[in-house]
Amino acid sequence: MNSERDITDGLADSEPLEMDAFRPNVVDRTVESVANDVSDPEMTEAAAFHDAWEADARAEVEPATEQLASRPAPRGKFGIGLTEAVLWTLGVLLVHLVGGIVAMVWIIAAHVMEAAVPGDPQATQAAVMALFNDRIALQTLINNNVLTLLVGEMGIFVVCAVTASLLRVGWSPRERLGLTTISVKQLALIVGMTVPLSLVCGTLHQWTTAGWEIFAEQFPALQSMFEGADVNQQLKPLSDKAPLGLLVLVIALAPAIGEEIVFRGVIGRGLVARYGVLPGVIFTSLLFASVHLHPAHVVALLPLAFLIHYVYLVTRSFWAPVLLHFANNALAAILLKVSSQLEGSPLAEDQGLPIWGFAVACVLVGVAVRALSQSRVEYRLPSGAIWSPGYSSVERPPAETQAVPVQLRGEPVLCGFALASTFLFTGVFAASLVGALQDSAVLAQ
Repeated sequence: MNSERDITDGLADSEPLEMDAFRPNVVDRTVESVANDVSDPEMTEAAAFHDAWEADARAEVEPATEQLASRPAPRGKFGIGLTEAVLWTLGVLLVHLVGGIVAMVWIIAAHVMEAAVPGDPQATQAAVMALFNDRIALQTLINNNVLTLLVGEMGIFVVCAVTASLLRVGWSPRERLGLTTISVKQLALIVGMTVPLSLVCGTLHQWTTAGWEIFAEQFPALQSMFEGADVNQQLKPLSDKAPLGLLVLVIALAPAIGEEIVFRGVIGRGLVARYGVLPGVIFTSLLFASVHLHPAHVVALLPLAFLIHYVYLVTRSFWAPVLLHFANNALAAILLKVSSQLEGSPLAEDQGLPIWGFAVACVLVGVAVRALSQSRVEYRLPSGAIWSPGYSSVERPPAETQAVPVQLRGEPVLCGFALASTFLFTGVFAASLVGALQDSAVLAQ
């Protein structure tokens, strides 16, 4: 019995089985078949004995797993509700603010230490007061250390986000959050859809920014309120100063881990469980987008927010939304790094896709989403039934259910088309980017 449990635990930790490789357990009916064909009383008695034995076996094995699969879970297991989700979102903004203040204090303190006059505290104090009284000098100091400010802020945010999330979810994130591997097929589909999805969101950002500027002109107070909230404008000074690796670390890796564990792992997990998949995903996506503050950025991020949560649900792996989030932001970091070389080209920051290009990218994303849906992961009980905790969730089943992950095969033609078309689109974009950079280098010479 222990060996069987070890086998099922091993299956749960491995990659999902293909659907055709999984079959529910069946009982050998040889005795019954012979008894139907032969009128021997002994054979009839043997068949009756076999039926009784089979019924007893099923009565011992199946009820516990079937009941566990269908019974409603206690309310406490659902996770957070909408009110707490809003408080978590405000907490994210607060941690970013506190992290920025701490990093700013560190920058000012380092500057003061450099300007300090050994043995002359009055001169040191005068230098400090001069810095704080000269707002231009203080702003210049901060602008010259934007990278340090961003690294400190994001570092504090990631530490706080991971710690708070583990305290809320419990110190067993592997089961609660679905820390499982992603199949090669799902990995390829997620990577393939990254570039068209990112360009769709980038084009939306151009359109919404233009609309916002027209709207905000009618309300000067509103315009000034969000003047410094555009993340893209804040990151522009880093394009020439920061190495690409550090940009990817700060812009892509840190947000992918910190924001995903909060918004998908804690907030999304609770809202989907309490209100269902569609309302839960909508609420979570709106809260996720709202922390980016600028109205144009919030609207442009909604497609990405929806699809990040979608890949989490269909793969049942926490690493899937982290991967999509990281890939999207890494592409943004690369484009930020080369933004000065792309000015005047169709790939410049202020240029979006043409209408036909936007439509093509949307179609490719839709095809990839459909292929992901058809290759979704389900947990199956030994009887073949789908395991469920009683509410919508990505969590892993308890070991005693003996449920194993099964990945549906889907339509090979659709999956092949999705992979071929999205990677072709990515290749064309990469070739265009390289060509634009080469043209820029030629002009610079």
